[in-house]
Amino acid sequence: MNVLRVRLDERGSIDRVVSATLDPEFFKVLLSSVLYADDMWVALAHGDGVPALRLPERPGFLGNDGGQPDSLFSRHARSGLKSSLVAGEESPAGAFAWVALRTISPEALNMRGSLVVAVARDTYRALEQWRQLMFIGVGILLAATVGSVAFLRVVHAGHDELRKVLDHEEEIRKDAEEKIWHQAYYDHLTQLPNRRLLLDRMSQVLAASVRHGRYSALLFMDLDGFKQVNDRHGHEKGDQLLLSVAHRLTKIMRAEDTAARYGGDEFVVLLGDLGSQYEEAKRSATAAAEKILVAMAEPHDLDGIMHVCTISIGMAIFGGRTESLDDIVKRADDAMYQAKSSGKNSYQLMEPS
Repeated sequence: MNVLRVRLDERGSIDRVVSATLDPEFFKVLLSSVLYADDMWVALAHGDGVPALRLPERPGFLGNDGGQPDSLFSRHARSGLKSSLVAGEESPAGAFAWVALRTISPEALNMRGSLVVAVARDTYRALEQWRQLMFIGVGILLAATVGSVAFLRVVHAGHDELRKVLDHEEEIRKDAEEKIWHQAYYDHLTQLPNRRLLLDRMSQVLAASVRHGRYSALLFMDLDGFKQVNDRHGHEKGDQLLLSVAHRLTKIMRAEDTAARYGGDEFVVLLGDLGSQYEEAKRSATAAAEKILVAMAEPHDLDGIMHVCTISIGMAIFGGRTESLDDIVKRADDAMYQAKSSGKNSYQLMEPS
């Protein structure tokens, strides 16, 4: 799967094109995590109904046109809902199944199309146990009138058990959705919000800042000499340092602020609502940056290795006017490089143009 992003210059011409290729194996591992019964299957399709992946694999599935009017995909698309539950025969020539479908099109990704995830169970297999109970009950009913009482009790018990099973399956489904959402929006090492979630929260803070005439700030941070830690002590110690930095950031930030891992050894802190005056916001952002420098100056215990890690911080104040997220991040990033150039272990502010 390829993801493209085009950046235009001031004249509207193409300045650069960024392309990322996502390994399908990632989707296979991710989607296979929701399969908890051998009669289940999971599939990923494009927004127009063209299948992209099915686990377990099935001959003819990827060549199938999911956009046919009577297909399960089309029934989901016609519902107009992001999530729907349909029942029918899997094409081509598949078993009758219950299928839960969900359309995925996060605004933060600016996707040209959408993806549809489908999770299904074979109806016959899912109800096999309860059919057996029904046959036993019918046999008792035919044997004698007295047996009807026992039959009703079995049915009643089976109903309660079926409800428990369905509730349990719903619990598993919700847990799986929460796990997938967490993997998509949080860094796997530090458990801080990742870049995708950070940009989503930035867009909300920026909209509120413009609407209410309040200022906010973005602090872009890069660890000084992080490569030497990996080279000298190994990547395991490097990961421990990243975890220690993440812990200290979350410990000193306000509850309404967001500390995120932007990538590699880069961290970002989003400070929301710093007041209605620019100078007031600048003082608050500066105080936060100084607090971070003091916290990071304390030695980090990397399983017996005491390592002193400094940090360079770039600040960008925003709010009161419409501005793109890319421009805000670029200002903070440029300011961080100024801090690096001026001797590291410091902060710099890039004023808005």
